[in-house]
Amino acid sequence: MVFYQDKNIKLGLVASALAVILTGCGGDDSSGGSPNSPTPSTTQSNTTSEVAALNTRMDAINYNVTTISDTSLCNNAVSSNYLISTDHFNIVTETGYEVSQANAIRAAQMAEIVWQDMIAEDMFDIDAANDTTIKSEAWTVCLKTASDSGFKGSALDYNELEMVYTAAAASDYVIMLHEMTHVLGENISYLNAVDNGQTYTMNTSTMRWIKEAIATIAAEQAQIYNSEIESTFYSATGSSVVSPALINNYNDSSNAGLTSYEGYDEYYYYATMLQAIQDQGTNFALKDWLYLYSDYDVLTDTTALETRFNTLLSNKGITSFTLADLQTAAGFQTHIVNYIADNYDKTVSFSADRTYTNFFIETDSIYQPSIEAVVSSSDSSKILYTTKNISDGDYKLYAVTSSSDNYGPVNITISGGVIAGSLDLNSLPAFVD
Repeated sequence: MVFYQDKNIKLGLVASALAVILTGCGGDDSSGGSPNSPTPSTTQSNTTSEVAALNTRMDAINYNVTTISDTSLCNNAVSSNYLISTDHFNIVTETGYEVSQANAIRAAQMAEIVWQDMIAEDMFDIDAANDTTIKSEAWTVCLKTASDSGFKGSALDYNELEMVYTAAAASDYVIMLHEMTHVLGENISYLNAVDNGQTYTMNTSTMRWIKEAIATIAAEQAQIYNSEIESTFYSATGSSVVSPALINNYNDSSNAGLTSYEGYDEYYYYATMLQAIQDQGTNFALKDWLYLYSDYDVLTDTTALETRFNTLLSNKGITSFTLADLQTAAGFQTHIVNYIADNYDKTVSFSADRTYTNFFIETDSIYQPSIEAVVSSSDSSKILYTTKNISDGDYKLYAVTSSSDNYGPVNITISGGVIAGSLDLNSLPAFVD
């Protein structure tokens, strides 16, 4: 099979930020590589209405414009141009990458909306006053204009993040939510360290796959892979790493070849695995993973992480495997890939007058991911896909050849979680930007 990733689609949609690129998001990796965060589509009607609603919410947020007094912000790279403050955030810009004051004001208003969404009951259900430091100290958002490095966002500390701000509401919202999720986790660990008399230092030696999975799912841009795509993790690492659960830090990722892999996306492997674990538990929600952060030691000690991870699984009724099991090839296959095959995988019949290997379904939303699909290895007349976390609705499907030529779109309907009918992919036009 020719492995394909949507970041390589030649569709004109890429130019308008359709491609969801997560490789090396800063989250906790600001010191390594060129971190990127997810970027959703901004071109279709549903996204347009979502952006309009987002802007309306932002318009209602009050702010103040003052001057910088703390020059240590943003790793001592803060510009003295301005400081925009809201109820919970200070927004500044970085020297050499100054964002205009008008854009910084919109970023400040967006930060409050992201915070509202993040602490809501249906996401992390956070008591801001008791679970975080945000009521006693404003968190800082360091803004940058786009740079040649491809950097998009990073958590800098337990109360500070930086991100490229483009004034494209859809992509900026997703990046900010992804990175703020990282900061929330660090903030919870910081409070635990303080309570235990420990000295907190932001540490990136453990939990990479878990941290990025949580943040990717929280930002609602996590493509949940079907079993055949998830199993290509072996190909992504040249079979040097047998499970996503072995990726503890950026060096692990880099050494395994994931940061330079041109196939499927590193973070979606992680998100798919986390989702599959979660779905095997009882009343297991995304917010429950924050339990791991509430012991500062898990950020530095893999043994502490393993103990707490296994306790979480047990608390959620999962007794058939442990973290150690998931770190083996057999465990990954049995408890993740096979589970996906039995519970997420779906197929739809199709006919076509050319040979396609991969498919991409654009869901046209800030708030849910697009879908990658493949020709089923067991039946070449069927497309293998999953609609996990996808709402019923009308979408567009693009077909891709092994040489990355793109055709379509064709209109499809997802109803009851499955693609309705069979698909006629004959005589599809080449997609032209």
